[in-house]
Amino acid sequence: MTTTSTVRISRRIDFCIDLFALTTNRGEAKALVRYVVSALIASFAPRFTYNFLASVWGLFRYLTQPERRRWSRAGQKLVSRGKLGPIKLEIRNLAAFKSYVKFWIELLAVPLASPERIGLDLTIEGDEPLRKSLATGKGAIVATGHIGNPDWGAFVLSAYVNPVATVVAPLKPPILEKWFVFVRSLRGLETILLKGPVTKQILDGLNSGKLIAMACDYDMSGTAMEVSFFSKQLPISSGPATLALRTNTPIYPAACFMTQSGGHLAKIMGPIFPEDAVGTSVREKILYLTQEIAKSLELLVSSAPEQWHVVISLPIPD
Repeated sequence: MTTTSTVRISRRIDFCIDLFALTTNRGEAKALVRYVVSALIASFAPRFTYNFLASVWGLFRYLTQPERRRWSRAGQKLVSRGKLGPIKLEIRNLAAFKSYVKFWIELLAVPLASPERIGLDLTIEGDEPLRKSLATGKGAIVATGHIGNPDWGAFVLSAYVNPVATVVAPLKPPILEKWFVFVRSLRGLETILLKGPVTKQILDGLNSGKLIAMACDYDMSGTAMEVSFFSKQLPISSGPATLALRTNTPIYPAACFMTQSGGHLAKIMGPIFPEDAVGTSVREKILYLTQEIAKSLELLVSSAPEQWHVVISLPIPD
């Protein structure tokens, strides 16, 4: 057995031990087993098999989850602005299921992936303005969505640009929340849960030069504002805009797309500056900035619509 294989096995054993140390009772340990087993399977699967596995499992989910299929179809119909016929729309819908499953395969595999795997076949576009902004010593806000692989995008930013703190909603069951926090911590990501002193954690992060990443296509805190999104009035999180105004911090819309080869393309859009906000009141300025974020998210989603995982995002009616 090679030294490399020995190290890999050792890492997997340590990973399992550390994970089960998170549990506080037998019920949590039992619930955690499926995540541990899934992570081990995903980590052993060669990268070139991801597309095949995602196609098979994506088709299964597509056929067996009619409610998610309906939401996903509505999202793809929104992105196409109703221009896709029934057959093409359903083909796009099926592709979205495949993309969503591939995201999960990658997410499960990443805790046991080598640092080199994070940067394998990686392209980062538009990062120069962000790097210049961070050179001042102050952090920045990254506005993203459930596009491509947002977790991998955070890993990329943290490894190649700057430390990242992600703002996430509390998850249920609690052991799932512990799982996500632990997995992200393995890649140097700080997780800020929307409970407790959230604002203080975010402000401390910005003041220490961190990137604060927030998903905008899911109303985590109940403060979303309706703006124009693909020609429809839909709720987009106002959190980034509110923080930007409060701290005079620029917003950088971004997304990390999965490529067919198993690599990733991280796109960082041009900055949205809080001082450019138009309006006579704070609310009007927040609305203006949120609309600007929505415009950028439109461009990001449009570049790979099947990678917008709307099945867990916006409440779009059929």
